[in-house]
Amino acid sequence: MTVNGRQSRTVAVWKVHGSLDWFQDASKQIIGVRSALTIPANYSPLMITPGIDKYRLAHGEPFRTILGCSDLALQNARSYSALATASMTSMFKQNLSSDATAILYPWLSSQKS
Repeated sequence: MTVNGRQSRTVAVWKVHGSLDWFQDASKQIIGVRSALTIPANYSPLMITPGIDKYRLAHGEPFRTILGCSDLALQNARSYSALATASMTSMFKQNLSSDATAILYPWLSSQKS
């Protein structure tokens, strides 16, 4: 990206599981409402949450398109950083171009005994 004639670094944040401010109506129209304190009338939240439907929902729109675009962004990136589980690390490295730098931060889940 060029800003005032100078090359600038950019950061792309891909929210592949949706966002708290994404909503969808019965006709599948998707809207984003910044700082929404309530769910807009006739809309329902559009987010993939942990559960048995997580993987099925990830293959529907808009998530399928977002995942494809994020994969392409990783393939074209010169560097990236991610909060990732051990199983996600290999997936990130497969999608990153060969001359890119990766910084992976481990995602640790603590469990109480």
